[in-house]
Amino acid sequence: MAHDITTSKFVSLGSNCSVAYQLVKYGKRLEAYPFDYCIIPLNKLIEVLLESFKEYSDVEVHKLSKNHKIFDSDESSYIVKNKYNVKFAHELTKKEDVKNFSKRLDIRIKRFLDLVNPTFIRIELQNLKKETFIKRYRRLIEILESIFINFKIIIISNYEFNHKKVKWVKLNKYVTDWKYYYLDWNKILE
Repeated sequence: MAHDITTSKFVSLGSNCSVAYQLVKYGKRLEAYPFDYCIIPLNKLIEVLLESFKEYSDVEVHKLSKNHKIFDSDESSYIVKNKYNVKFAHELTKKEDVKNFSKRLDIRIKRFLDLVNPTFIRIELQNLKKETFIKRYRRLIEILESIFINFKIIIISNYEFNHKKVKWVKLNKYVTDWKYYYLDWNKILE
């Protein structure tokens, strides 16, 4: 069933934390959504959407990570994960906050499902075969069309993907800097 309640411009569909990070940096992340600051492969994103987020917010602490700091801080964060093996970072500084994070995920899911005319963004960092890439993105778009009346999706990837709802941005190289500063985020987010 397609929803039509609230409006937001840009919404991360994950892959890693770079999209949500850049949305904040450029003042485009107006609210939090369920795929912000998480590592989620494309097949798991499809699975989560097909299962209507069933048990998505049931998370548990995975580990403390000194590499995943709370932004604008030097404080380490806990990595939490769910049954889909989606891993969330940059959100928790205390193990005890996992229940609150779960409740926040529920709010983010509702907010996501109530979007009107969103522009989704995903950076594809998996090394997929081209045929798998195309098949999965076609499936993703079909699923999004069943949820949303109207949307666009920006796909940043090494494979070109042509579709009326897609703006494709070439991912020239994979880098170790997870923020992908070399991309022209100003142009991507215009």
